[in-house]
Amino acid sequence: MKIYILIILAIITSTAAVAKVTEADVARDRAWAASQNPSVPQSQIDYQWREYNKPPNETDGKSTYVRYSLNPPSDSVRSKTLKPTSTYICALSKIGGYYGRGLKGFDANVHDSGSNWVLTVGKNCGGCDNWGEAICWTK
Repeated sequence: MKIYILIILAIITSTAAVAKVTEADVARDRAWAASQNPSVPQSQIDYQWREYNKPPNETDGKSTYVRYSLNPPSDSVRSKTLKPTSTYICALSKIGGYYGRGLKGFDANVHDSGSNWVLTVGKNCGGCDNWGEAICWTK
């Protein structure tokens, strides 16, 4: 019984711990991650770190490709403005989703709004979820 009281007393009187992550901690962890996979150079890891959550630009020497993705909350429709129609061509590259009760269903499109390409994904259908990706390339 005495031990239980001491444990409870220790828990009650203990102070809260506060953790602080510094840039040195991040640099150390990134260096460790790079050492675990030597086939990926540190420069590539740094590049991915800087470019996180931005549409990747890929070049094949002739044209530039830009990828976009859109995953709206369930039962909603969202649109994202892509590139200008005067200099780019855009199309759907991947789609997915489901309707209620596990039925497969997709509702995504890329259309010309007059001056820009627009990616629209989703549907108000009571228990459905849709996502889509588009790719744009220079004309």
